Amino acid sequence: MGLDVYCRWPNMTQEEVDAQYTGFRTTGKAGYLRKSWGGLSAWEKVFKGVFEISWSDMLFPGWDESNDGEGPDLTNPDERTRLLSNREKLQAFVDAPTPVPANLSPYFSDFGEAQETIIEEAKEIIYFIDLALSKSGSEIHFS
Repeated sequence: MGLDVYCRWPNMTQEEVDAQYTGFRTTGKAGYLRKSWGGLSAWEKVFKGVFEISWSDMLFPGWDESNDGEGPDLTNPDERTRLLSNREKLQAFVDAPTPVPANLSPYFSDFGEAQETIIEEAKEIIYFIDLALSKSGSEIHFS
């Protein structure tokens, strides 16, 4: 069990829908992010420590921690600006990684790989945001 975050848009092809069902493997390029509840708790703290914003708040600060399909209103220009700003934070880290704070070491089995692990997670969210903002009428659903 966990959190599934989907990007959906009008007139999705069957191929696009199928690409989002990956056996619980995150594929930001296809519009799908997934975290187990335990994994999400860890990523919330890691992102807060590195980016000063939690993993879920990157996508939807109004999330009430339920799986009811809620998500940000992408027709709202302020929401789109917020997502772009968060994307820029992630891209800045990917382009010029900063040291990971030592207090986050408990969240990594190999702290020596923490920076690369965060870079890979950031890339998936960047792909996801890019897709969400590029598709007309798209919606993000936390389910």
